[in-house]
This record gives sequence, C-alpha cells and structure tokens, in this order.
Amino acid sequence: MMERTRFERELQDLGIEIEYPHNYEQDLLSLSPAKLSREPAFVPSSDPVPFAPLPSSGSYWPIITAHSMGRTVSFKTTKGSIEGKESRMFLYRREGGKRYHAAVDLFANFGDPIVACEKGTIINCYRFLYNKKDKSNIPSECGKDPSPYRATYAIIVEHPNVVVNYGEVAWDSLIRAGLKKGSAVSAGQVIGFAGNNPGGSSMLHFETYTKGTKSNKSWPKGSSRPKELLNPTKYLLYLKNSGLGAAAPQTGQSLPKGPAAPLQTTIDKASGGTPSFGRLIVDTSRIGIPEALRFSYDFSSLDLIWTAKFIVGEAGGRDDLDNHAVIWAMFNRYAFFTHKNYPSFHQFLRAYSTPLQPVLNSWGAAKRHMNKPEFVRTGGYYLPPHNDIPKGQLKRHLKLQSMPWNKLPEKARSLAERALKGQVSNPIGNASEFGSTYEYFHDHYDRYPNDSEWRRYTESYAQLKGWSWIGSVQGLDQKNNTFFVQKRRTVAKDPKSPYFSELPYNAVQVIPQK
Repeated sequence: MMERTRFERELQDLGIEIEYPHNYEQDLLSLSPAKLSREPAFVPSSDPVPFAPLPSSGSYWPIITAHSMGRTVSFKTTKGSIEGKESRMFLYRREGGKRYHAAVDLFANFGDPIVACEKGTIINCYRFLYNKKDKSNIPSECGKDPSPYRATYAIIVEHPNVVVNYGEVAWDSLIRAGLKKGSAVSAGQVIGFAGNNPGGSSMLHFETYTKGTKSNKSWPKGSSRPKELLNPTKYLLYLKNSGLGAAAPQTGQSLPKGPAAPLQTTIDKASGGTPSFGRLIVDTSRIGIPEALRFSYDFSSLDLIWTAKFIVGEAGGRDDLDNHAVIWAMFNRYAFFTHKNYPSFHQFLRAYSTPLQPVLNSWGAAKRHMNKPEFVRTGGYYLPPHNDIPKGQLKRHLKLQSMPWNKLPEKARSLAERALKGQVSNPIGNASEFGSTYEYFHDHYDRYPNDSEWRRYTESYAQLKGWSWIGSVQGLDQKNNTFFVQKRRTVAKDPKSPYFSELPYNAVQVIPQK
C-alpha cells in the first residue's frame, strides 16, 4: 500500500473517493509487514470459519470515536499470541463456554456514531442484547424505547459481498439517522449510535455473514457452525489499515446519495464555496515566546461541527463578544496545554464541555440530576466512594450531541466557521481559564456582590488558583464568565522561562489558509 499524500488524505476527509492503481480485493496477507505485522489465525483449527471477503475501495471504519482503543481489532495470530483483548475476539467463549462469540467487539463510547462500511441496504433491525428476564418488557423492533429496561439492538445491512450485523446499537438509532428498514445507505453514512448494554458497557458488536442472511446466528458449543457465518477479522483489519475515517464533509461538499443522517449532513455554503479552515499555532517567531511552545494544528470539519455544538451547549448559540472570548479560551488552552492529551480539537471540546460529554465526567453533576426525568442512565457507576451514583447524561445534552449540522442555530454555525477560519478577533489575550466569579460569590455568601465586592473577590480567587485576572475588557461582561491567564512557567523545568502571564499578547493565533 503506497503512502497517501496530505492532499489525498484531505480529499478522503471530504468524503471524496480516491481510486488507486491497486487491487483492493487482494488478500490481506499480501500487505506489507508495516501494515499488518501479525496474521490472524484460522479459527477454529478444525473446520475453520471462512474469512469475510474484503471490502472495496472507499470503504469506512465503522465507528466515529475518540476512544483510545478506537481502531483496535482483537484476534489470535498464527503464532498463537493475542492482539487486542482476548474476550473481544471472534469465537471467544461465552456464557461459561456454552456458546461461541460470533463477532469481533470494537471499542466505542456511548453515543458514538456508527457508519456503514460500504454501500448497502438496511434489511433488518431488532432487539439484540438484553436481560432475558426482561424480554417480555422490551420491544422486539427498533424505534421503541425499552426504558426503564436496558437493551441494545442490531442493524443488519446487506453490502455488495457480505452482510454485516452492526450490533449493540441504541434503540432509536434509525430514527436519529433518518433511516428505516429498506433504506439504501452509502459508504460512510451514519446508520446508528453505540448503545449501552445490560452490563453497562458500550461497543460495536461486528458480525459478518454470507449474502442473503437476514439475521444474526448463534453458535452453541457442540453444534455445527452456522453455514452463513463468516470471520470478520480480516475485513476489519483491512478497514483499520486502509479504510477511510468517517469524517463529516467540508463546506460545499454534498452527501453521497441516500437518506440524510447526523454528522453526514452538508455544511451549507455560507462562505460562497469550500472553505479552507485555519491553522492554530503558537507563534514562537515572536520575541519572548519560548521555542518549546511551538505548536501547529489544522482545523477540520469535525472541529467545526463540535465547535458549533460547544457554542450552543455553553452559551445558547449566541454570536457575541462573550462567546468569542470563550472560544479563544478554548483555542489557548488547547494550543498551550491539552493538545498533548487530545489529538484533535473536537476531542478536547467533548472531554471539557459538560453538554458534549457522552457521559458526565463529574459524579457531582450526576448526583444533582440522577433523580430527574431528564437524566439518562448510561450504565455503570462512578468510582468509590461515589459508587452509589449511576453514570449518565441529560437528554437535552444527548440530543445536542446527535443533532445534524443543518439543525444547529445559524448564528452558532456562522460563528464557528469564522472562528476556525481566523476571522474572529481575540478579546482575552492568553487567557485559558474562565468561570463565573459572580456566581461563585453568590454560592458562598448567598447573595450577589456589588461591583467593588466582585472585583476584590475575583482578584482573591485568581491568587488562590495561581492565575492572573485579565482585568476589564470593553464590551465583555465578565460577570458571565471571568477570564484568567495561567501564572505557571511556560517550560516547567526551566526556572528562567517566562510565565504564561508574561507572554506577548495573543501568543496563540489562527492563521487563515488559502
């Protein structure tokens, strides 16, 4: 497999299929060692299950996820070693050895979009994994809420050369994706969302079958293997190494033919054509900015979508100076600090912003809402000593997370696009921290402060946190959000390096790209 150029990768991110002078139907074993360092074994050793035929050019990895193991394929190698996690591989023992696992389980977070690997047709959708004692209470068909019982569902898609069970998806997947049984789907189109199974975990249960199969097949130990069953391991390894990432199309790019779906909706041509998003940098060419802070990151279409959702979730979607400041605080924080932990800006936003978190990070937030109707339990509990508090998220936040681009408020979309193109001025300099000290005062004293009290409290709060308040900024109401700059050293082990609060104003910049 030849190395793709940056231009080719950008085309792929736009959803544009690239044809190579390459036989994509070749056996996966012919790939170079760099692409496939270990070969999957035939299983079981006697009468092994045939491998599923490899997907065609332009196929997609089936999950859009920020999970740290999001492209892990678990399998046993020809040398007997285990890649990934043994319990997730094809034909692992289930129910104490009573049956074989007919799938490869892929890592995912609750609510992650599931996409069609290839073009195809949805031929079935039904109840899949649930507690057997609850069976009579759980709707067998997709689209009916099984609450308060926990269950996941299966979407069966017939592709050109294989039938795939996209298993353990949420009950409302097809509704949210704008699809139904019989719908045609395109490669990379969102067809569902990772659910939460009775055990409290989320994943994509990926099974493959011969053409004509209408539902998944169980394989009890001691019985003959289902003749329709195929081993999905090589199919998934091909997608891991060569499949496209299911990124949403850029502005001006239309969807492949087929029903519209979240995260696959056309980004409107507000700018009169396909935009070139800006580059986020720390400008170390300026005097006083250490070379150790050098940083460069090109914004993507997924960054655009999640920035717009961030604007809606954190401040109601308004296009005003307060929101400009919040966006720049996120730019500064990512460029200075968190890019080391998150490979993309949108992954950082989803971890930082409470409305964008698939599951509430804070046990305290979950505790405040756990008994309210809008609280959705996502499975499992927080770590001790808070292990009596169920994990979950609010319905309105989950709705925002799954909302397609064209349903987001126009002002939020416009502001997000301008910000990522470098067309929004920075009103807060190098500030990366913010919070409402006006509300903090109220929480502490049970009354709101006057202007003098608020300023003294803000200065004291900054000193306590080891920050520096940026002071008054014309037009910026910091009683909504107060902004601070870190006072720690820019280079931790260099006592002569400047503090972040001493850097030249606007050390972080968004450079427009032609």
